[in-house]
Amino acid sequence: MRVTRGSCATRTPLAAVVALAFVLALCPCPPAHAGGAGENALELTVTVDTVPGVPGPTVRTGAAVVKKYRLVNGGEADLYGVTVADDQVPGGGIRCPARTLAALGSLVCTARFPARAGEHIGTVTAHGDVPSLGERLTATARAGYEGIGGALGLTETVRVTGNEAVVSYTVTNRGDRTVYALRLTDAALGAAPGAMPCVEALAPGVSAGCAATVRRDPGSYRSTGLVTGTDRITTLAEDGARVPAPLLTAEATATFRVPGGGTAPGTGTGGGAGAGGTSAGAGTGTGTTPGAGVPPAPGTAAVPGAGPPGTAAATA
Repeated sequence: MRVTRGSCATRTPLAAVVALAFVLALCPCPPAHAGGAGENALELTVTVDTVPGVPGPTVRTGAAVVKKYRLVNGGEADLYGVTVADDQVPGGGIRCPARTLAALGSLVCTARFPARAGEHIGTVTAHGDVPSLGERLTATARAGYEGIGGALGLTETVRVTGNEAVVSYTVTNRGDRTVYALRLTDAALGAAPGAMPCVEALAPGVSAGCAATVRRDPGSYRSTGLVTGTDRITTLAEDGARVPAPLLTAEATATFRVPGGGTAPGTGTGGGAGAGGTSAGAGTGTGTTPGAGVPPAPGTAAVPGAGPPGTAAATA
């Protein structure tokens, strides 16, 4: 009887060990160690103005871009010296609330900067160290955005002959999208809306010349040109809201003098900066390149004596 009981006692633990070894051999679980970090313990996701992944949102050039980097530590060991690198962030300006990421914890780092024109997509890399194990965990993700928008520029030149001044305006699209519904006014000259015909649309990088002829008594005068338009593009705000196309504007000024008596010619020049998401340059150029691929507005025939050939003109 003692032999029989001893034999059973010996066989039962051996069978259990063999069964456990068989189960462990079939288990697909990844290698890990107690209190340590799994092979893919660090996870990274990136959103740009609340939009995840690529190609990302369309943002108006100059508007705010907000990138958020969410890090998750799925391991059982704390991560130290946590960093996030993104070469699409100017100056690498990414702020994290802490440099330690607790086991099974998460944190969100943030970058905020103005959108640049063009497509900006890159790879984001995050690191975290487990000093006690001599390990560095790495996670990557792709993210980006596209900065777009039309932008207007306006310059002026003035030529005076006798009591008549020809004010020439050069309108330029300095953005990367076509600008439509262009309107040019000059309140200082008393020109009513629509009295100064120009082009209706401008393609990116294209300029158009417009002109107005005014007759004044002897004295000093100031011209203040204003051009407006729209690129008709809806973009995304930093909180994910849709933003309608703004009114694009640019201004320029020029002073001139009508001499008393005689017909001595005089000239004046001026330029100004744009507003409402536009840009503009100053200068004295009188280029009148028509909008390439964009038809001029109806009723832009030149008024005799109003300006150089190829420009639209009006008399005020």
